[in-house]
Amino acid sequence: MKVSAFFLAEGIAQDASGAYSAIRIGQNLVFTATLPAQTKRSIFFNVVEEENDLVPGTQVTVRFSITSPSGVPVAGSQLAIPIVAKPLPDLPAELTIPAEFVFSLPEYGEYAITASMMFPDGTEIGSSLPLNVLVPIGGLLREAIEGQFAPPAAHPPA
Repeated sequence: MKVSAFFLAEGIAQDASGAYSAIRIGQNLVFTATLPAQTKRSIFFNVVEEENDLVPGTQVTVRFSITSPSGVPVAGSQLAIPIVAKPLPDLPAELTIPAEFVFSLPEYGEYAITASMMFPDGTEIGSSLPLNVLVPIGGLLREAIEGQFAPPAAHPPA
């Protein structure tokens, strides 16, 4: 198995056929003048089978965790997913696991959002993404003031 997609979004939608849509992909910044702050994030974790890794009749364990910059867990979830026979046995299996979390942000800095999948033999795959909590300053971000982002170049008059 390999991780084929892992990203944050503002929300999740699912249509009648079971297909997922992500709303506002890449939402890894939170701006707040006060703490603690509340936020919501949707996580998409997608894995694809490489060599018949998923054995029908077994189960995999999926874990999601959100950890503060100081290492304190602020949210998490664990679920067991039973593996059933593939409807198209000649194609690799694919699992898409969406999750939504509403959680508190107790401090500024970079949070780690992690997703992992453990197989019956104990092997595990996963990935991690940052969620940055920043202070807005006078309408500008601290990073812009410190020079990490350059302002747009002025265009000379024509």
